[in-house]
Amino acid sequence: MQKKFSPDSREIARILRYSRVICLDFDGVIVLSEGIKDRAFQELFADNPNDLYRILAYHIENYTADRYTKFKFICENILGKRYDERTKERLAKKFNDLTLRKIIRCPFVKGALEFLESYSRTVPLILISTTPAQELEHILRARNLDCFFKEVYGAPLNKSEILCHISIKYQIPPLEIVYIGDRPEDFSAARNSGVHFIGCNNNDYFSKHGVPHMKDFSQIH
Repeated sequence: MQKKFSPDSREIARILRYSRVICLDFDGVIVLSEGIKDRAFQELFADNPNDLYRILAYHIENYTADRYTKFKFICENILGKRYDERTKERLAKKFNDLTLRKIIRCPFVKGALEFLESYSRTVPLILISTTPAQELEHILRARNLDCFFKEVYGAPLNKSEILCHISIKYQIPPLEIVYIGDRPEDFSAARNSGVHFIGCNNNDYFSKHGVPHMKDFSQIH
């Protein structure tokens, strides 16, 4: 029996066929690491049970913000505490202790590794993530993924600016670049920079806004 593909799958295949650079997010797109970071924020501020709901709500609502931005906001605006360099380093170290080994060991998004192995042979793949750059590079080396990426951009960053920078650097029109992400903020970054976007999950937001999206990479043909 011939396999049937959805309109989204056909549009995704078309976008990928004509893309000369493919940019990808990391958490939730390549590896299933988002739950790890959610639990880490809960443990990080467990000594503030009365404020924990607000802290987690802020974390979820600002998922694509880097951790340092979140630490600062939580300390100053929710906990009413001073946020200085010492506090920043303490929170960052504990967060790293809670997440790094787990992210190195967590499962891939279905089909993601096969996608990287296949597409990296013919198209430059660029990683754009709010994970701090040094930590991101460590994770990639530990998972033997660094060989697949032409470039890696980690926090601090502005995704829209990075996508524009890539267009200029590679002298490629934005519509010949695609960004694969899993959050509305990723879609906004792609739209603001004029590049194509593919959503990587069955998020109702993507369906509502008519954005091509997939549950995972097994839907790519």
